[in-house]
Amino acid sequence: MKRILPNIGNNLLLGTLLLAPLAITIWIVQKLFTFLTDWFVNFSPEVFKTGWRAIVARLVALFIVVVVVFLIGLLVKNFIGRRLYEWGDRILSRIPGVKLFYNFFRQIIEVFFANRDSSFKEVVLIEYPRAGAYTLGFVTSSVPQHISTHVASAIPNEECVSVFIPTTPNPTGGWLLIVPRSQVITLKMTPAEGMKLIVSGGAIFPGTKDAAKTSLLDKLELMVAEANVKA
Repeated sequence: MKRILPNIGNNLLLGTLLLAPLAITIWIVQKLFTFLTDWFVNFSPEVFKTGWRAIVARLVALFIVVVVVFLIGLLVKNFIGRRLYEWGDRILSRIPGVKLFYNFFRQIIEVFFANRDSSFKEVVLIEYPRAGAYTLGFVTSSVPQHISTHVASAIPNEECVSVFIPTTPNPTGGWLLIVPRSQVITLKMTPAEGMKLIVSGGAIFPGTKDAAKTSLLDKLELMVAEANVKA
């Protein structure tokens, strides 16, 4: 009995720890679903507030929310949408009362992304797509030697690097180049600053007045671009 009871306790603790993330996730999803769909149900006719019709009404509301969120994400990828986001961010950051909660949760998200291991190691310039023209890119990794040896322009035994070239102004797409290390020019800017330059279509350079602040949107776009590289 002395051996059985501790084993039961340990198994209960282990099971609780394993199920806790799932239970918390289900609870958050349920609360979020209710929060996002209550507005639609509350303004619906009484017939849609009970029974299976209420479930249909909530699913319709969720679909509307998903579409709106998608459109917002699509909008902020262009320069005008980015300006609207920055304008709204400044307003919410200054409204008494509202700014306390808004800044608090925004900072939580910013800290989360700041602590992520970035796939983009350096911001670089490479001569591409022709001689005399330069493209901004991000070094993502060093290339193994057995691949570097196939790069004709590389010096024997020279290190080559993988450089991701995002598209402008939508950085979620792009292409990958393998370039000798001697042919890349490392820039003194952070990956977030480099991403801001790309999204702005070259309108916002680090060190200028418009580039003084790296926003949450810059960090989110950097995260999405990095996720696409990893995929």
